[in-house]
Amino acid sequence: MADEDRPDLEATELALTQSVRAEDAPTMVSTGSDHFSLVEGESEPAVVWVPDDTTTRLDAGERYEPGPLLGSGGMGQVRLQRDRRIGRQVAMKTLHEGAERLLPRFLHETRIQGQLEHPTIVPVYDLGTLDDGTVFFTMKRVRGQTLARILDHLRDDDAETVEQFSQHRLLGAFAQICRAVQYANSRGVIHRD
Repeated sequence: MADEDRPDLEATELALTQSVRAEDAPTMVSTGSDHFSLVEGESEPAVVWVPDDTTTRLDAGERYEPGPLLGSGGMGQVRLQRDRRIGRQVAMKTLHEGAERLLPRFLHETRIQGQLEHPTIVPVYDLGTLDDGTVFFTMKRVRGQTLARILDHLRDDDAETVEQFSQHRLLGAFAQICRAVQYANSRGVIHRD
């Protein structure tokens, strides 16, 4: 990479440290004249700039660091993964072991989801094959509770859930779901779950 294509590290560091309160400012570490990164702390580490010859050449098996199971359904499972190339957590969906016959459906659904760009539809980041031949796709990791769990807690009259999820808030969430389904339908996609 030519010197003129590299970011002005001093200006970038100054902008980063000025964008947070002094007590929250990350500790900057020089890792050579070509780049720097933020020291990993309790929050997510942020990579400001990384040279092309490091993480950009990782294959899928090296790129994703496995994490815990987030959920499982009829076709596959979703695990938390750390994307080493980008430096963020993602959700990785794979087929259940022995469900290879569902691969065409899995790929079809992945491509459809990847083409639907809407604020309430989880974006697909990557589609590939791991070293062991497992087909996967990665998507944004969504935090929080499922609507089913919230409704169960409300049905049980859980005081914290009742306080946190008013009828108005739940109706707003339902309206968002309706808008996402309408958007998908307008693109010729029918959700059958």
